[in-house]
Amino acid sequence: MKALSFFVLACLASGLAAQRTARPTEQPAKPAAKVAPLRAADGAPGARFPSVSPDGQTLVFSLHGDIWSMPTTGGRATRLTLNEAFDMRPLVTPDGKSVVFTSDRSGSYDIWIMPIDGGPPRRLTFHAAPEVACGFTADGKSLILQSALSTDWELYRLSLDGGTEVRLTRTGARDGATPDDGSTLYYIDGPSDSKVQEYKGSANDRLFRQLTGAAPEHLHVFDGNTREPRLSKDGKRLYFTREVEGSFELFAWDVGTEQVRQLTRLGQDGLSNFSLSADEGTVYFVWKFYLHSLDLKAADAKPKLLPIVIREDAAGPRRVERTFTSGVASADISADGKTIAFELNGQIWLLGADGGQARQLTSDADRKQMPRISPNGREIAYFAEVKGNTDIFVVGTDGKGLRQITNDPALDAFMSWSPDGSKLVFTSERSGNRDIWIVSAQGGAATQLTNAPQSDDDACFSPDGSQIAFDSARGGNTDIWIMSADGSNQRRVYGSTEIEEVPSFSPDGRLIVFNRIVRGQTSIETSVVVTDIMGSGEVTVAQGQYGKFSADGRNIFYVGGTARGGGQLYLAPAPVAINAGRQIPFIASIEISEKEEMLRAFDEAAQAYGQGFYDPKFHGKDWDALVQQYRQLVDSCGTREEYLYYLNRMVGELSASHSGAFASTIRARQFNTGLLGMSITPEVFRDTRQRLRVDEVDAQGPADKAWIRKGDFIFRINGKMIAAKDNAYALLEGTTGVEIALVVADNPEGENPREVKITPESGQQKQQRDYQQWVLKNRSVTTRISSNQVAYIHIAGMMPPNLQQFQNELATPQVQACKALVIDVRDNGGGNIHQQLIDILSRKPYAEIRMRTGQKVGQPTLYWDRPIVVLINERSYSDAEVFPHAMKTLGMATIVGTQTPGAVIGTFDIRLSDGTNWRIPMSGFFNKDGSNQERNGCKPDIAVDITPADRIAGKDPQLEKAVEVALQKIKDAKAKPQPKPEQPTGPTKEGDFEGERDDAKKS
Repeated sequence: MKALSFFVLACLASGLAAQRTARPTEQPAKPAAKVAPLRAADGAPGARFPSVSPDGQTLVFSLHGDIWSMPTTGGRATRLTLNEAFDMRPLVTPDGKSVVFTSDRSGSYDIWIMPIDGGPPRRLTFHAAPEVACGFTADGKSLILQSALSTDWELYRLSLDGGTEVRLTRTGARDGATPDDGSTLYYIDGPSDSKVQEYKGSANDRLFRQLTGAAPEHLHVFDGNTREPRLSKDGKRLYFTREVEGSFELFAWDVGTEQVRQLTRLGQDGLSNFSLSADEGTVYFVWKFYLHSLDLKAADAKPKLLPIVIREDAAGPRRVERTFTSGVASADISADGKTIAFELNGQIWLLGADGGQARQLTSDADRKQMPRISPNGREIAYFAEVKGNTDIFVVGTDGKGLRQITNDPALDAFMSWSPDGSKLVFTSERSGNRDIWIVSAQGGAATQLTNAPQSDDDACFSPDGSQIAFDSARGGNTDIWIMSADGSNQRRVYGSTEIEEVPSFSPDGRLIVFNRIVRGQTSIETSVVVTDIMGSGEVTVAQGQYGKFSADGRNIFYVGGTARGGGQLYLAPAPVAINAGRQIPFIASIEISEKEEMLRAFDEAAQAYGQGFYDPKFHGKDWDALVQQYRQLVDSCGTREEYLYYLNRMVGELSASHSGAFASTIRARQFNTGLLGMSITPEVFRDTRQRLRVDEVDAQGPADKAWIRKGDFIFRINGKMIAAKDNAYALLEGTTGVEIALVVADNPEGENPREVKITPESGQQKQQRDYQQWVLKNRSVTTRISSNQVAYIHIAGMMPPNLQQFQNELATPQVQACKALVIDVRDNGGGNIHQQLIDILSRKPYAEIRMRTGQKVGQPTLYWDRPIVVLINERSYSDAEVFPHAMKTLGMATIVGTQTPGAVIGTFDIRLSDGTNWRIPMSGFFNKDGSNQERNGCKPDIAVDITPADRIAGKDPQLEKAVEVALQKIKDAKAKPQPKPEQPTGPTKEGDFEGERDDAKKS
């Protein structure tokens, strides 16, 4: 699965989170933001990626997952593709006869070509990595495309007649344009998050030019994002967009005079996806979610709306069938252990305890949450937000007898049944604070049981009905509490520095099972934990949440899953040590309106984000107005991809990192492409055939192990000759981990060929191998330059396994023998181990343990009290920014490299009812001076950049500088006068201690 963040703005990850839904909170009423409704006269919103034909008469664009065309003045649109897949980013070929576009209809994002007036498309690319068309060569015969064939985004050239891609760049590149055959390239590179607006920092997208035989050069240094380079037909002018004061505007650069002119001042986010007419007189673009044109020759011209008129038979609201085997948000098991009720896709479902086919109990548009089965097993209680108000409802297990239990303007939720089924204990904010209340199961007046100023939540009865357990924040953190059923005798039972919530009693009332939530800087983990009613200890049962004892107390039922996937039902022995539990398989099928599903999930996302975003001022933006605007757009969209795009655009307007929607959308069966561990260049051979020249061989990769070397040529793959118009990657489909045969020769004519057996690897295997080789090289360079005086450790991520790896490496004799340490957190995606790293690196030796054998063990056993240098770059994210910030603030290290991007926010992931994973920034990270680390990356003490020329030459000036600084620190430490330690009087014999001798003298 691949993420096309540069144009889809939705990571198409395979895993979906199964976290607890963010707790709803009733907000004070605010004046409704005024947002103009969409007008039918303006045509269809949401069209993107316009491309104008060479004659200036036709505009091709993507909308609702298909490719369309219409006159350049707007009007009636004609659908060119009609497929269940998602088609996008069309480009009209220079001869005006064809359209190339990107589609996932093959199970991967590949490039296709079709006649401009419609017809069956022909596939051009065949790799499992995403490939997207950018432009054309000057002769119009070949395509310039961007792809991650090498695991990083690079530019390639591909004949429109077919063949294999030719790689053009090697230092990272996207969105390329050429005035020739690709010898000269203009392109964008940078790790920016394309949905985040108004970003300025080291992760900005930058404009580069690459000439044949020369290293790429950075053009037009600018503090902000530069995107979408497009060349005039004669190659003399380069057009591009820049984000100026929050708005992307169009600029033109004269290649000869190097003069830059700003052509537009649109404001309101500015333009995107622009296309120039052949005479450069008109530009077509997206502005405010509609297609527009602008006359560039008229001095005072204004943007002209291009209404899209669609006249065709409507299929009506699209209904889709969903089948689920995971994705449970919360669940409960009946008192007799025979029935499971769970929340899935915003509705309540019932399932036998042994698993199988689930039965949908509810089906209306309102999302139902946290089902609770009555003691007699005949009814289900749940809470739902209906018309903006969250209340408690009860329905029979046959779907009949629905009744509303509470009807207060404040939030009423998180209920549980009394043992006799006559009452419901629940959480309410009707007192102005979150407290525990109790009400008859038939409804009526409720009685307040708690009134602490802090939040009380998630109450449940003991089996005999005499006690109520709940979680409370009154101790400064959310812990487990118990009280008598009338609200008296409230006491804390158990807690820790983490969050403990949602308690549930064992059948004998002796034990309590609860959720523990551990929030990291960028992640969250939940576990099912058991304690007794005295809080005398704990046992962790499993990773998961919503634990509940079985009727006999021998097992614990829970919802399991990881931070980005799961939502499955499990049963585990209770109480035991950590274990995986036995999965309870289920199948749930439903036919629903896709539009209703998207709108419901959008409302959930907007509410959770609005209540959870760490800044109540929303970075100065009007959140309610944004929600209204984007809900209209979701209501007008036709595909899940568009829905995800709007969700991400909405949160992108807040200019915050760690936000967004993630979901899988590819419908076709996906495939893998086996990687050979080498770089190849296709060459036409004897007019009709193709050979693959080996340009590079990866150390320890499949080709290296098969004794293929640079300069060799490949003539056959698995016995098949490669025709000139064949794409060689098509012959490698599905070959990951499967032995295949290559016919190889060491000369271009194929003389004296040999058959080589080779087992292609996956992209993940290649990335891991490349990483290991990179670390080994850095370690070797450090050792060589420092003559074994400086140690090198790279931390790939800020997660517990990375911490363990760091500790293991730090403890090795090779590292401990060194006099200084370089800690490299470049290209680190973050996590939450900065405090543990600081603790380890701030320890000082204070004693040692001596064995009779002469063995000595230092105390503490692991520490580092010598000079440290930390390496950072523009791809050191989140906790990999907090760590160098801390090391710098505490004076524990010298920081070398480039400033980090400033993407530091603590997040919480929830699963929306449609299965979308929704990430919410819920906590900011602020320095002691009050400055926010978000948008303020860690600045190095010594700034060192790595240029494209360095990358091509295989140089790492940042590492070299870090080692140089470390050596200087060693030298300075030697030159600094050391205080002489006091000379203690030695013991009279081995085993004597000073205190004992003094006592003897006194006696």
